[in-house]
Amino acid sequence: MYTPRIDRQRPGEVPHDDDYAEFIKTTPADIKNIGGRPAETITAGLFVGHFAGSVPWAHLDIAGMAFDASKGVEAGATGYGVATLVDLSRGFGQRSRRDAT
Repeated sequence: MYTPRIDRQRPGEVPHDDDYAEFIKTTPADIKNIGGRPAETITAGLFVGHFAGSVPWAHLDIAGMAFDASKGVEAGATGYGVATLVDLSRGFGQRSRRDAT
């Protein structure tokens, strides 16, 4: 059995409740895709969850870790989140092969 190595880039759970939904309310549309600085990670997840409905989902917010500010934008992306996605993909692949037998 494959066990994901989440220790490399530890995930964290964020609130997903109506208190934060106030940040993404808007009049021209159902909801807006950004709630502003007070809770960007949380409101981005609420946005995804709104459209996912009953389908299981996860929001991997990598924006804050995407670039190393000490090296400048020219240095390129940090790659943060890639190891997590690879580990999740491997786990899904192994589960799919196991379920097929």
